[in-house]
Amino acid sequence: MNYTPQILRFISVAAITTCIAFFSYHPAHANSARGRDQLRKVGRFKTLVTAYCPCRKCCGRDANGVTSTGRNAFRYQGVAADPKAIPYGRYVRIPGVGFRKVDDTGGAMRQSWRKKGIVHLDLRFRQHKEALNWGRRWMFVDVFTRN
Repeated sequence: MNYTPQILRFISVAAITTCIAFFSYHPAHANSARGRDQLRKVGRFKTLVTAYCPCRKCCGRDANGVTSTGRNAFRYQGVAADPKAIPYGRYVRIPGVGFRKVDDTGGAMRQSWRKKGIVHLDLRFRQHKEALNWGRRWMFVDVFTRN
């Protein structure tokens, strides 16, 4: 198909507007100018990063889909940590994943930090298969707070 210059310009503007809306939606997005202004790096840690989903296999028979901070675990992809190691509300930048908000905790995360001094993050996925595929990974993770 042959498009006129006016139609091509319209398509380009629509595509750029859509991209800007998508990338600036999350305030902590790495490519968002607004996100960079709002977040301040407070540390970098070598962490054990595991994964879970909000299902009963991962969270136990009492799983209700609500994080310890009250967020919907099915809707938001956050991360669990010991709040004494990384407080609730902080953002972590995980290599290959991006920014996630610390909004949950778990026994394994608390035990790793309090008994062994290991910063342990549990990355939340929507699907059980995704969590299984992640496995256990040691990596450096940056921690951010809002300005």
